[in-house]
Amino acid sequence: MAYILIHTSSSKKETQEQALRLQYEMQLIGHDVEFSTHTHPARLIKKNYDVFHLLSDHPHLNLKDQALLLTAKTKSLVTVLSYLNCKNADRTLIERLQFKLIDAFSTPEINSLKSYKNKLKYKFILPLFPLNKMISSPEAKIDRQIYILKIAIENFNELKDRSVPDGMSLLIDATSVAERWGTAQARKQWRTFIQDNPDYQTAIVILKPESTLEFFKNNHMIVDLSYLRQADIFQKYVDWTCFYRQFLILTKNQASGFPHFWKHAKNCWISDFNDTKKNLINSSKKFFSDNSFSMNISTEDKINEISRLYSKLIHEKSLSYSGQKVSPS
Repeated sequence: MAYILIHTSSSKKETQEQALRLQYEMQLIGHDVEFSTHTHPARLIKKNYDVFHLLSDHPHLNLKDQALLLTAKTKSLVTVLSYLNCKNADRTLIERLQFKLIDAFSTPEINSLKSYKNKLKYKFILPLFPLNKMISSPEAKIDRQIYILKIAIENFNELKDRSVPDGMSLLIDATSVAERWGTAQARKQWRTFIQDNPDYQTAIVILKPESTLEFFKNNHMIVDLSYLRQADIFQKYVDWTCFYRQFLILTKNQASGFPHFWKHAKNCWISDFNDTKKNLINSSKKFFSDNSFSMNISTEDKINEISRLYSKLIHEKSLSYSGQKVSPS
């Protein structure tokens, strides 16, 4: 098994939790894995690591992280760079570093990898892992109201082009807007928004995170994440959706991280498919009435895939040291 250092210089709790989760999962299958947020280049020189795996949520790698990649490459370690926020990947930087410092590269979704076709030999999807591993126990079903939940991150104008199903109760989670602008300003922005967008006149606006969780806990929810691009925010709502066994709307691209788990019209709704809103509602009602469908996302296949990639790259490195030619796969 490999000796691995997982590093992130991010101060974001969500990113560090993802790194710790990756460490935990790799340790479960036998790898010797360390995690660090403040890695000195000397550490890479002194210790006999096989793999240096850097996780980043920022569009530009800072100079310290670039120096660490350079040190790892000089030490002939396998170097892996994973962007945890697909919209942030600095393509120019990746292309500049591809043959010099990086052996493998990942993003959370498949579409963001397509930009690098024929650019890097080894590319893979590393989705954000679910952090809530315990799934709530099935409860006796009662007649609960079904809400459509939409999320506003920076302002309410993000909702302008989002359709509102007829006859459905609508919730708007604006907790991020309130955190960004303050509650009073968020309310003012909402009043202005509904004047120009009357379809939202009857929507309930949520400005406190605890209120959002209360709705997740006590109601049936169809959670629309199909327009979210921020991977960490997307994963937070996926965690809540799975924990409280709600129904999710997402795209094929968003589902690409765990394609074997997400099943259209079974435990989610893939918005790319040309299907009717009526079928969406009927599928969600069927899901809510049947507790047999597990909402526990398994990471086993993904972890084994990454482990095999580590092993393949380590093997190729060992062959190159022996002066043998490695044929491309």
